[in-house]
Amino acid sequence: MKLWSSLIICLLLALPVSAHAAQDPQPATPPAAKPAPAPVPAPVAAPTTDATPAEAPAVVEPQPPMEGTVTPVVPADNVPIVAPQPVETTPVAPAITPITPQLDLPATPADSVLQLGAGWKLKINGYVHLNTYYVSDEVFSIDSPAYVLLRSPGAFNENNSGLAFGARDTRLRLQFSGPKAWNFDPSALIEVDFFGNLPNSGTSIRQGQLRMRLAYAEMKQGNLTLRFGNDWMVAAPQFMTTFDPFNGWAQGNLWMRTPQAKMLYNKPFGDDFRLETGFMVGQALGGDNPRSTQLRNTGIGEASLIPLLQARLGAGFRIGEDSDFSTLGISGSYQKLDFRGSPTITQAEYDALVALDHDKMDSWFVAIDGQVNYKFHGIKFQLTGEYSYGQATGMFWGGILQSYQFTKVGDAIADVTPTKAIGYFGDLKVTFPCGFWTFLGMGRSVVDEDDIVIANSPVKNTYTYGGVAITKGPMTFGLSAGWLSTKYIQVDDAQNALTLQGFTSISF
Repeated sequence: MKLWSSLIICLLLALPVSAHAAQDPQPATPPAAKPAPAPVPAPVAAPTTDATPAEAPAVVEPQPPMEGTVTPVVPADNVPIVAPQPVETTPVAPAITPITPQLDLPATPADSVLQLGAGWKLKINGYVHLNTYYVSDEVFSIDSPAYVLLRSPGAFNENNSGLAFGARDTRLRLQFSGPKAWNFDPSALIEVDFFGNLPNSGTSIRQGQLRMRLAYAEMKQGNLTLRFGNDWMVAAPQFMTTFDPFNGWAQGNLWMRTPQAKMLYNKPFGDDFRLETGFMVGQALGGDNPRSTQLRNTGIGEASLIPLLQARLGAGFRIGEDSDFSTLGISGSYQKLDFRGSPTITQAEYDALVALDHDKMDSWFVAIDGQVNYKFHGIKFQLTGEYSYGQATGMFWGGILQSYQFTKVGDAIADVTPTKAIGYFGDLKVTFPCGFWTFLGMGRSVVDEDDIVIANSPVKNTYTYGGVAITKGPMTFGLSAGWLSTKYIQVDDAQNALTLQGFTSISF
């Protein structure tokens, strides 16, 4: 009763309340770019990683056929669209990496910073999460629903609702800072969570393994920042405000983390405007390397001998003296895939692709992103949006996790088709001085049906969501609801599911 009374009083007094009384638990906004594989979904293809804008957020790995690959569940009656050829798809999915709205971590007291010697210091922080999910129908990944699964008519369960609890998004962050060198301020960051592999056990959900999210070194001089290591990608840097560990994956939001070298440079023009630039060169993401091994083999990304290239150009501006910076930008991504590095196709199948000049594939996208921040009487309004168009983007969670589809004649691969897709989302978040915040948004991913050669493949996925939360000191409690709707090719009715989520977090 006291909690509801506090909320009502907070809302009534919001206008006159001081603008400094709030702690804004914004979703983790990655550093100038954008957030492990999962169970088994519908017949498609896709690969792996994440990224962020000016300062970042945060992700997983189920068990499909290849490393960082999502293997969709193909209904038993999966009949090829193009008769008389029996067509199949070999999903190539990304290694799952979830991004939960990362809460602002409390300031570390001066006496809590560890002195390591030689001028180096260490700050340790993080948070402990508990997510609770209810879904009204079967979805791909109940930990962070991506889309609604399609079941064959007459399946055992017509409706497969579920209730799940999880603490795998609990995170630990180590931040190192050192003395100046060559006029640069050096630092390093290591961040881990428990979205690593799950043991092959009936109790695996409570034994999630530790996983590296971020691990990079940074050199900063004025407005120039250089980073080396595992970090957010530069392109498409915005995020939705949701409690889902895999922020908007398969729902219109592109992001990934990957090993890379990155340069960020902001050129200020006065106090309220700046030019934002970013460039990175990193690991080409094919998503087909063997899973659960210590040694990595060459895959279709590495075999291309061309790294992942991304760049972003943006304008930062401030609306009002007390508001945070807003941004508007355009970005692009390019990599090449080479199927000679595929561990799943035979020499004869590869020769057939060479004969068609389809042994190599371009993976690319362009994106427009924006975020507007405005403060009015202490109330913060944040409007975020992004639109992308590209080809073979499953490794960035685009195309409803589909990058390409194999066409087979009998049991032999005869051709491969890249999937083109668009994705977009819009998100509004409002934060009140008393710590109460609310959000509302919608995201959608649409695949070009002309690129689909497999029956019962998902072609449109829409997620509409909203929620409320309150932050008091290090504690955050929230509730959200969403409506997930997935349309499959050659299936008349969309598959729908209601999602409900409870969110609890304590930062340290």
